[in-house]
Amino acid sequence: MDDWKSKKVILEYYWENFRDNWREIIKRRPIMTACAAMVPVILIIFVAVTLPTLKKTDKPSPVKKEWYYDLNTGKLFKSKVGQMTPIKAPSGPLADGTPAGVRAYVFIDDRTGEKVVGFLEKEKPIESEESENENGSQQPLAEKFLKKVDGAEWVSATSEEGRAIAKEYFSNSHYTKSQP
Repeated sequence: MDDWKSKKVILEYYWENFRDNWREIIKRRPIMTACAAMVPVILIIFVAVTLPTLKKTDKPSPVKKEWYYDLNTGKLFKSKVGQMTPIKAPSGPLADGTPAGVRAYVFIDDRTGEKVVGFLEKEKPIESEESENENGSQQPLAEKFLKKVDGAEWVSATSEEGRAIAKEYFSNSHYTKSQP
């Protein structure tokens, strides 16, 4: 207990000495005073510079939109990710009344930098069968069909022709998939 009292007395002595003579201490040690004054300034500058960079992450943001193709106009448009196609297109339905929007797989040609519509995809729901997705909710199964933009017929994505259409762009090193 006496040890604590003696430390307290020493601290009080130094505090009173500093309080009474702080101007004299600053005059005797100007370099040390300048260094002590610079520490908070440097800390403030450091925080101001690094704080904006701390919010940035290297993780890519999740894609919220994807490319779709209007079968009436032949133009691309963006819409929500994961929709069962065909979907409503900006130009309205096809002549038979079905929606004109199908998913478009858009690539960037690395040689020219141009955007290329590789192929189109539409889905046909498989009746009476359902599967459970990651969230545990029921989701209807669908068969996927692919077609080149200038192609005449839709082919099953699991057929030889369908796999060849997708492979042409996904396995070609000159094409990079484009995000909207």
